[in-house]
Amino acid sequence: MRSRLVVAAVLAVTLLGGGLGLSPVPVKAAVTDATVRGPITGGIRGHALFDSWFDLAEVGYQEGEYFVSGTARSAAGAEAAYTTRIIVSRPVDPKDFNGTVVLDWVNVTAQFENAVDTVEAHEFLLREGYAYVHVSAQAAGVCCTPLTPKVWDPVRYADLNHPGDAYANDMFSQVAKAIRAPAGAVDPTGGLRVKRVLAAGQSQSASRLYDYVRSTQASAAVIDGFLIHGGGGKDYGEGAPAPVLHLLSDREASPAAPTTDRNYRLWEIAGSAHSDFWIGYHQEVGQGPRTVASAPKQPASAEEEVDAVAGNYGEQIHPM
Repeated sequence: MRSRLVVAAVLAVTLLGGGLGLSPVPVKAAVTDATVRGPITGGIRGHALFDSWFDLAEVGYQEGEYFVSGTARSAAGAEAAYTTRIIVSRPVDPKDFNGTVVLDWVNVTAQFENAVDTVEAHEFLLREGYAYVHVSAQAAGVCCTPLTPKVWDPVRYADLNHPGDAYANDMFSQVAKAIRAPAGAVDPTGGLRVKRVLAAGQSQSASRLYDYVRSTQASAAVIDGFLIHGGGGKDYGEGAPAPVLHLLSDREASPAAPTTDRNYRLWEIAGSAHSDFWIGYHQEVGQGPRTVASAPKQPASAEEEVDAVAGNYGEQIHPM
């Protein structure tokens, strides 16, 4: 059986996506419009870094990589030009789209990107008709180790330019606005009617989203709800400005009193790990060959086999 933490992560997205009955927030002019280009093609490798390793078409989905460019502002008021990238996975048939897009602030603790929450919840996201977006929000995810875009495929990603993490919050806001209210000729969702945008992040990304909610959400207001997973804090001062589901494993759970706030919910999952076999097995066995050796996409049945092995950890002994 899958670890309880993964089940909780899936249920967390469920709660934020529908159970709280979130209404779309109005898009404020405070967030600058970004320019979106794509879908991006070509390069040395011929495919996007960290694209799906299995064939999404077999489950009624498609994906595309896009470059997002603009001018971002830091908390100190400085401005810098940027170009980052996103990978959008969405239903092929608009009728299968449930109206919700999940932005994954991908984790960069390993000095390359790890889309923890959308990997952990991918079965649910695909089954229920979500669109989900891999967002290269932080500088360490763009350059400069072997598994970052600028090094992995310097031709495809020559235009990427991240000015530093001080600008990450505004960049993330501009990506969210481009998803929910595209201003240019390129709509990265392919014309889907987006009703709400959620943001998710695990560990370091959770702490970044915690900062985002406290410092940026009230003025930006382009995100409807947050899954802050395995990091972040419990204190939202006078209250969280948007619904937050705070998901902590046994490793992060603490006796510190949480915020008492209609917009905040805390789930602490006994016996669970900060990062478990599920995510590691998917990355090593599923994503690994595609990323390292540009292996061909596998059939969806291969993904189901990986799910079965990873989900049986603790019940069946595995060589890893």
